[in-house]
Amino acid sequence: MAVPGGDSNLDLMDLVSKLSLVFNLRPGEGRPLLLLLAHSFFLGVTLVFFYTAASALFLVRFDVQTLPYVYIISAGVVALGGFLYSKLERRLPLPRLLVTTLAFLLVSVCAFRLGLWTEAGWLVFGLLIWADVLDVLTGLEFWGLAGHLFNVRQGKRLFGLIGSGDMATRMIGGFSVPVLVQFLGTPNLLLISAGGLVLCLIVLAAILHKFGNRLSSPEGEGRTRVRSRFLRLPKDRYVHLIILLAVFSAFTAYFLSYVFLDQVKAGHRQVDQVASFLGLFYGIADVVSLLFRAFLSGRLLSQHGLKAGLIALPAMLAVGTLLAAFAGTALGNVAVFFWLVAMTRLLDRVLRKSIFKPSFLILYQPLQATQRLSTQVTVEGIVGPLASGLAGVTLLLFNLIGSFNPIYLTYVMLLILAGWIMVSILVQPEYTAALTQALTKRTLEGLSLSLDDGSSLAVLKRKLKSPHPGEILYSLNMLEKIEHEAFESFLMDLLDHPSPEVRQDVLLRIERIAGTGFKPNPALLGAVTKRMEQEKSPSVQAAALRALCALGEAEVVERISPYLDDPDPQIRRGAMVGLLRNGGIAGILLAGERLTALANSRNPDQRAFAARVLGEVGLRSFYQPLLKLLRDDNPQVRQAALTASGKVKNPRLWPLVL
Repeated sequence: MAVPGGDSNLDLMDLVSKLSLVFNLRPGEGRPLLLLLAHSFFLGVTLVFFYTAASALFLVRFDVQTLPYVYIISAGVVALGGFLYSKLERRLPLPRLLVTTLAFLLVSVCAFRLGLWTEAGWLVFGLLIWADVLDVLTGLEFWGLAGHLFNVRQGKRLFGLIGSGDMATRMIGGFSVPVLVQFLGTPNLLLISAGGLVLCLIVLAAILHKFGNRLSSPEGEGRTRVRSRFLRLPKDRYVHLIILLAVFSAFTAYFLSYVFLDQVKAGHRQVDQVASFLGLFYGIADVVSLLFRAFLSGRLLSQHGLKAGLIALPAMLAVGTLLAAFAGTALGNVAVFFWLVAMTRLLDRVLRKSIFKPSFLILYQPLQATQRLSTQVTVEGIVGPLASGLAGVTLLLFNLIGSFNPIYLTYVMLLILAGWIMVSILVQPEYTAALTQALTKRTLEGLSLSLDDGSSLAVLKRKLKSPHPGEILYSLNMLEKIEHEAFESFLMDLLDHPSPEVRQDVLLRIERIAGTGFKPNPALLGAVTKRMEQEKSPSVQAAALRALCALGEAEVVERISPYLDDPDPQIRRGAMVGLLRNGGIAGILLAGERLTALANSRNPDQRAFAARVLGEVGLRSFYQPLLKLLRDDNPQVRQAALTASGKVKNPRLWPLVL
């Protein structure tokens, strides 16, 4: 009998399964991911319409020479906002903090819209300052929420997808601005921004209802919170270069934005015209940015390393700025100058987020965990706003000293960009040295590390050839954490390493990752078989037997079975554990018979051996022999059974354990 709606349910399940496969989703991740995507989408609505309205209203109401005052005041207000948010974070439960933040921003946006009816100039001035505050506080709210819903291992897979909701909105919103301003007018774009915040609150309420337990605990797996203090930085050349990079980047961004907005104001007089142009411009920029992220940015970092990632942005901006300066000075062509400035601003928007920002974040990784966080918080929380304020002061001085000329500023930008490129070149060898030192001292901590750029991988690969086993194993830990695509080949190469410690660790890793369901390369199965047959160390050969069972499963039972009678107890135990865990029915029957005989033996050493085997198997269903062994008359057998019970973790053993 056909079940009503059965086919449609199957189709839906099939669709969900395919989407999970495409986006690498694990069980339980789908619903929170969709809710966060919706949250990200509505935040994009809030930001794109608020910033477009704020910029257009400001440019029509004020002269461009007023912008430096905005930069200076904005730096102070943003720093103050971040400071107050950090204070509230310590005093309020996270759910209440998130709701309070969105509600406060919603009230502020509505207040600005009501205030604009008074046509007060200070409100228009404050609107552009508040755009930066809105951007910072929504970012803190959203990523704080995402960081508690997903641990850092999940975040590595999913945060790029989660952030795409915001980019999609920016594209759609940007292209829709020219149409919306014809019907609503530029000031009423703030109402759409407020509507986005209302929808964010609704989505947040749904998240708190479904997953509030994840937000109630301050710490969880991979969510450790480290508190740092501002300005406690290591006094070394490497950190100073990171700070200089942040300063040059901020100066360039504000100088370029200043020249760009001046050209926009010169070419568009009506507020709706300015809003329409900015909406289309940023919509196009986000489309290009999305394409660049999808097809080029990852390849650039993986193949060419950190140096290319750091230099790409200032180098491209230098080319665009040089062409604009030439067009303005030699050609005197205003239209060409405008479009070259616009192109340079487009490059900045595309490359800053897709290339420079990920590369800049990589620079923090060689620092120790506490130093890494304190440096990052100080650079982004103090140095960034301070640099933007200093950029505003510098622009203000240019305006006060002489008449403003955007062409002259392009030459100043070229000097700033030259310094930026020089620091980008100098920081590369310092990063390599710092990362090498961190690997040597084994201080490279934190699950949120991203070491898959070319420069970091080159250092890790060199460490795999170190004469010190500890450095090799530490580098393998890092490569496994980032799930490097060549990790399997690294393991194969190390199967013939002269150190038994390295060989045994590699084989145990192979057994572990084989248990996660990955499809091994046939060459790996052959390499492990060869190592098992040639190995002289009993502990390493035992690990090889277990790895071979994990890779070959029931197909290797006949090859493994002779080792059940090996005279060395380590090898016998390795064969037995491998067959019981991964040998299928045939392996369980074969090894289970031996295990039962050992557990019932009159020899206490054999009974203790059986208990140790059960502990290494570690399966909850293999608990019954331990019931008898926990009551054994021999204390050594009981001790081995007690240790095994801690690994098996079956509740039915608790009465005897306790």
